[in-house]
Amino acid sequence: MDMWRRVWWRMAKRNCKEKNFNAIVKNSTDQISNVSLQGPKSREILKKIIFTPPTQPSIDELGWFRFTICRIEELQGIPLIVSRTGYTGELGYEIWCHPKHAPEVWDKLMEAGKDDGLIPAGFAALDKLRIEAGLILLALSLMESKILLKPGLVLLFH
Repeated sequence: MDMWRRVWWRMAKRNCKEKNFNAIVKNSTDQISNVSLQGPKSREILKKIIFTPPTQPSIDELGWFRFTICRIEELQGIPLIVSRTGYTGELGYEIWCHPKHAPEVWDKLMEAGKDDGLIPAGFAALDKLRIEAGLILLALSLMESKILLKPGLVLLFH
């Protein structure tokens, strides 16, 4: 576990104890996978493959920082949580599923976005968009590193 995860982990446990929350802090990294779909066409791409039950907000109704419980294509499809989140400064969503379903979810997304020009991009691309949008990612932005010093962004924190 890297330093920032350890710090977050200790902080979460301490806050639960200090604030008397009736909560358990548990590492569930091996039980959930995440795919991020970002960009102006993300909503339309998702709508092609997401089934949302009437009791949940649809992709169209999903507000910023909100989520919905849904499935791929039909009531019996792969269960998902879709949140309207991301850190690119664009319209975007994060799709959460069990790791065993992640390859199929990926394939469905890529197929649904094929005609819209959807292409895979790694963390470096997302991080550049985050910086351009002026969004801070604490684990990266607040540590002293070449990432901050090269573009002169350290001035933002003085």
